[in-house]
Amino acid sequence: MSKNIEARIQARHLAAAMVIAAKDDIRYYLNGVCIEPAPDGGILLVSTDGHRLLVIHDPDGFASEQFILPRNPDLIRVCNKSSLPNGSQRDMKRVSRIVVRGGLAYAVNNCFDLESPEFDPTTTNCAWPFNPIDGRFADWRRVLAESDNENDEGKKSFSVNPKYFGDFEVVKKHLGGTWGVVLHTGKNQDKTYVEIPANQDMRAFGVVMHSRSEVVEGGKGFLPSWVSSLKAEAA
Repeated sequence: MSKNIEARIQARHLAAAMVIAAKDDIRYYLNGVCIEPAPDGGILLVSTDGHRLLVIHDPDGFASEQFILPRNPDLIRVCNKSSLPNGSQRDMKRVSRIVVRGGLAYAVNNCFDLESPEFDPTTTNCAWPFNPIDGRFADWRRVLAESDNENDEGKKSFSVNPKYFGDFEVVKKHLGGTWGVVLHTGKNQDKTYVEIPANQDMRAFGVVMHSRSEVVEGGKGFLPSWVSSLKAEAA
């Protein structure tokens, strides 16, 4: 199966998604990032550890089908630093994308595309065996509720591990944001949506599940418009 999968993923998006992905979880299918074609074009990168969720829409990405990209320390390191390790092709100074083709995952920049005749995979050691996780990713769309985005008279108080919100600061930096995140509580008091104003399109948002909560007061609709097609698909 892996040799037939093709994908094109922005390195900074993958770095951000890996922050929220589970680590050494008994639910092995969560130990990676789910990549899938988006209903409105491009791809979705989805990661969760059961406590929080991150969804990134990349309108320029591509995936031939849904798959789970597992954690790979070298791949993560390259995405985080946005630079290639010593010994790699000299002209490839900055990593912009991860491209999956022919059973391998390549780190490439804008100068060398896999579709370009100038790119020769044998000249760089920035390629790793691509072995997607053989499992079914969590049904993350069930977390999204239409009522959460409606105007509401009540805001929520809740108990949650503060580290979960701190991790979204790391996500924001990967995506290029300069301002703090914005939090919105869900109508059913069970989750907080994390608005990540990294760009004007708001191509990413997060969800943190609550331990317990109660109503206190105020709110507004806030989810990006492309989420409607995700929830409609799940219905």
